[in-house]
Amino acid sequence: MQKNGFKNILVISMQGLGDLLLFSPAFACLRESYPHAKVSALIMKNKEEVISGNPGLDDIIVYDQSTKSDLVKNLSFISILRKKKYDIVICAYPSGLRSAVVAYLTGAKTRVGQALSFTKKLPFLLNIRVALSEVKHAVEMNMDLLSAIGIDTSRCRREVLLPLSKEDIRFAEGLFAKNLIKNSDMIITVHPGVSEGGAHRSWSGDKYAELIDLLGSEPDAKVILMGGPADQKLISEIRGSLRTKPLVISGISIKKMATILKLSTLFIGNNSGPMHIAASVGTPTVAIFGDTDPRIHGPYGNRSIIVRKDLPCSPCHYPFLHGAVKGAEPGKGFVSGKFICSEGDFKCMKLITVSDVLGAARSILHDIGRL
Repeated sequence: MQKNGFKNILVISMQGLGDLLLFSPAFACLRESYPHAKVSALIMKNKEEVISGNPGLDDIIVYDQSTKSDLVKNLSFISILRKKKYDIVICAYPSGLRSAVVAYLTGAKTRVGQALSFTKKLPFLLNIRVALSEVKHAVEMNMDLLSAIGIDTSRCRREVLLPLSKEDIRFAEGLFAKNLIKNSDMIITVHPGVSEGGAHRSWSGDKYAELIDLLGSEPDAKVILMGGPADQKLISEIRGSLRTKPLVISGISIKKMATILKLSTLFIGNNSGPMHIAASVGTPTVAIFGDTDPRIHGPYGNRSIIVRKDLPCSPCHYPFLHGAVKGAEPGKGFVSGKFICSEGDFKCMKLITVSDVLGAARSILHDIGRL
């Protein structure tokens, strides 16, 4: 491993919150393999909390996407990266075109990423291109990137890590005490939102409302309805349909969200960043999947049940892997930034019933001795 002599390593992860979190086992593996190297991460703005305090990292570089059309600011940003003189740049899953271009512009001699379709036309962007032989979890695809530079990843732990402090935990404990939620309560946190542009991954608000009312009727159950700033309209619609009164929490930081999930008995939500956060802190999870593939994006490392419909057309949504791996069959893809269902009806999500999700929740609660 040390024969490569890497002393200054940059990891680029310019996609979603969950994608960044799922590189955390690889950060630990890099630190173990190159204990004396400086390891940095280039990420998007507002995702710093996901990796702040990670012991595998020395530096976090933040790119403000709002400046993407400002040529002067982008040239200045690239100039700063070039001055850091990285030995190697690793483009984390998914190793998209944007990440590969930035990797090339850093001037690093070694540039590692996945052999996606764009690399056939632009092979110079990455000089170590990792072929995708099968559909596998994002954690394992990230480990494949490290294997390509000679690291024996079989000895690396696959622990998804979101570091939390005692102060973070005290926040959740204080919030629960203020709202008369006890440690003995069955705390079920529901997050119905998805990231911007991910409406195709969202179960309907009326079904979430029905589910929350049913869960709230369970003995000793305390339901938390959680959402981010972009989920306010959805949260308001769900609240307006409820007979019960869950504790509603919105607009809090990532780590405060994580502490609430850590102290929860069960998490229920769509394929989203909060789902991955729940898994990272060890909370049993019910994950609702439609067009995306749980083999890649499913909750990793915790007790979980994935609720989905086994349809001939689903999963179909592989925005980065189309044409690169067997099993990632192409759908219609994106049109004007929106995913278009090949069947035109999104029935993979619409056919999931409240009973399906409630049954999964009760199954986990029974298994962990809460029902």
